[in-house]
Amino acid sequence: FPGTAKAERFRAYLSELVLLNGSRLMLVFDGPDEGISQSELGACFWDFLPDHLPDGCYVLVTVPQQELSWAGRERIGRLFKSSASLLKLETLSPRGLALTNALLQTLSGSDADFSELHRLSQGRMAYAVHLMEATRANLLDADTAPEQLYAQLMEALEERLGVSLLRFLLLLASSYDPLQAEELASLGIDPDVVVDVVNWVPSLLYLERDGRIKGIRLASERLRRFLHEHFSYQWAETCAWLAEHTAQELTQVADETSGTGGTLLVGTERLSLD
Repeated sequence: FPGTAKAERFRAYLSELVLLNGSRLMLVFDGPDEGISQSELGACFWDFLPDHLPDGCYVLVTVPQQELSWAGRERIGRLFKSSASLLKLETLSPRGLALTNALLQTLSGSDADFSELHRLSQGRMAYAVHLMEATRANLLDADTAPEQLYAQLMEALEERLGVSLLRFLLLLASSYDPLQAEELASLGIDPDVVVDVVNWVPSLLYLERDGRIKGIRLASERLRRFLHEHFSYQWAETCAWLAEHTAQELTQVADETSGTGGTLLVGTERLSLD
């Protein structure tokens, strides 16, 4: 949609959500600048955020000040002058420490003091949670720097779990939809690897549960980008292997239904997969 039409269409969508929901609605967008870049879509998250929201609708956007894009700074400035409220949390303030402590104590089930972890994290909650879990699992040292966390964590996990760990994470990085546990097993992923990652560093993953784990995806775009950038060759191999695996499955279906073994109909051409 051109110009302001993006924001107006999103506002209309929010109005419909409020009506369907029958009560007040809050949408939370955490780190929108970490998603798909503007160059990829010709638009970005901030283009869709209207100046005024429908009655009963609230939008909470959380962004690290030092990583906020130019479009985000400009949009937040305009919203703050209209109807929005702006809350700045100084990372090393007593209030920031209280928030970090409350989060980590809840997740860890302890009343430990996480002041040092708060200082190291500089307000980066995801980093604080990752490091807390990794140190408890004896995967990382407590003073691991934020910029080294993913690299050292991947190395430590691979040392314990072997090469299947990287294959598991790269499969998740190749999909924006949750992968079913059965799908991962059919792709050769050892269930024990999944269980170990979930037990040791659960904050790396987002789990859909219904009594048991139904779907798994990566918990953050930052981790997806790290995997793409640092394991680009292995990721390309994983995508090619997935394409081959999918083609073989389609061929098997074709074999069972049409008797044309070893071939796949693409358009008007039948391709051999030998």
